[in-house]
Amino acid sequence: MKKAFFLLAILLIIAIPAMAQDTAIDPDVVNTILDVGVIGGLGAIALTELLKRLLKTAGPLSVALSIIVAGGITAAYLLTHGMWTVLNQALYWLVVALAANGIYLFPRSRSG
Repeated sequence: MKKAFFLLAILLIIAIPAMAQDTAIDPDVVNTILDVGVIGGLGAIALTELLKRLLKTAGPLSVALSIIVAGGITAAYLLTHGMWTVLNQALYWLVVALAANGIYLFPRSRSG
């Protein structure tokens, strides 16, 4: 419950200034960051998995690594495409980090 409240608070902190500035997230940019990225053709997901295996991380450390990688790749992409602002960095970083960690997948009930 605390995690859900924390996530909601973060989303509101980022969403309210975004609505005031009429900023929209382009899904094509998010998909490009996730799939292709900027570092040798490795996207956020591929680079995160590679680092997780090389560093042999698990649990919360893997999530933290994924969030750091998502932030770095997002910043690099936005900078190289002339789209970097603090608000864009925060919005795209949040979306890329959530997608890279599979948060967009809803839990399914397991039977048996």
